[in-house]
Amino acid sequence: DCFLFGLLVHYFQLAFFAWSNVMAFDMYSKFTSMTSKKPRTSRIQNMSATRLFIRYSIYAWLMPFLIILVLLISQFLFIRMAYGFGKCFISNTIDLFLFFDVPVYVLLMLNIYYLINSIISIRSVDKLSNRYLRKETSSSLTSTSITSNYL
Repeated sequence: DCFLFGLLVHYFQLAFFAWSNVMAFDMYSKFTSMTSKKPRTSRIQNMSATRLFIRYSIYAWLMPFLIILVLLISQFLFIRMAYGFGKCFISNTIDLFLFFDVPVYVLLMLNIYYLINSIISIRSVDKLSNRYLRKETSSSLTSTSITSNYL
């Protein structure tokens, strides 16, 4: 019972962080493509929403599975308890560090990178739109004043 519970908690916690990574990456790819200096079309932009969701799902559900599979293989090779020995999670502190803390840390660092770059891209889009709107406003005022002088 405790073994299975620990394994499932580990899997779904890693899946949670993997899905947060998917969302951060998706937002990053959408906003950075809008603000890139040279026009580029990435494979992600050209994919249909269904294909993209399938790829994201494969990553977000398979990556935690592979991490747990490596942990289980190491558990049987080195004959030590990974789950359910003393607590209903990863029992060994080295395994906890390698198979939970490190993957979560890497995903969080990637999320921070993606989110910072998304924010930078959003700000640059906002600046570009403000600049464009100011030009439109000034040109419409100029054209209005010109037409009123001739009438």
